[in-house]
Amino acid sequence: MLLSTRGIKIFVKKYITSFLHFDNNTLERYYYFMEKMYSDSEIISQLSLADMKLKQNLFNEAIEIYKDLSEKTQNPNKLEDIYIKLANLYYKQNDFDNAIVYYEKAIEFNEKNLSVLNMFGYLYFYKNSDKSIKYYLKGMDIKPDLKNFVMLTQIMIKSKTY
Repeated sequence: MLLSTRGIKIFVKKYITSFLHFDNNTLERYYYFMEKMYSDSEIISQLSLADMKLKQNLFNEAIEIYKDLSEKTQNPNKLEDIYIKLANLYYKQNDFDNAIVYYEKAIEFNEKNLSVLNMFGYLYFYKNSDKSIKYYLKGMDIKPDLKNFVMLTQIMIKSKTY
């Protein structure tokens, strides 16, 4: 069972400081690292729960957990991953507007994320040909790919931009 922040401080004061002599600065640093460790393990636990809900096709429950985690975490790598998972979930539910919102949040962390650029291209295929072309071209600049080339060609034919 994980201890709360308050529980960690009580444990440290009662048991650790009784046989070790810490100055206040060292003790505060210890608290900081213990709280961070507790916080990270709580986030990892919640991510696992959300992933399990996703595998069970309980999309709305997974969305709520991921949204809650997006407000709690400060780790940019985890935040990018959470935004991508939210976008993918909305995509699976055909909620393309919300999918775009979360892909936009994810792309802020890594402008060269090829899978996000490709999803933008795909999502904008029917909504906005110019944006679709823009994202597929960005992806092609990063890594030329036959599938994306075919999609790009289809969009250009559809929008008569050739």
